[in-house]
Amino acid sequence: MDSITKAIIGNKVKGITDSMGFNDEEEDPEVQARKKAEMDKEKERQAQEDAARKERLNERHAERERRYDEIRARHGLPTRNPVPPPAPPPAESESSCQVM
Repeated sequence: MDSITKAIIGNKVKGITDSMGFNDEEEDPEVQARKKAEMDKEKERQAQEDAARKERLNERHAERERRYDEIRARHGLPTRNPVPPPAPPPAESESSCQVM
């Protein structure tokens, strides 16, 4: 009786795992190529969506910064990220000194 039960349960488990795609058997090269192509298309689509999302976020950020700068200019406040003045060139006496 145990062997019959074991066979029935084994058959059901195999059917379920096959339907879920967890079978250990090798698939046709055509099926593998089709799945790979589908995965590549999905990755490309995802990359395009990510690029579009980043572009929209950058546009919103730039618009927000522009509005903040307008408000700062209207109220006479300094800019948020001022450009630091360029460093003065080193004097001749400093360039002759060599530190290890």
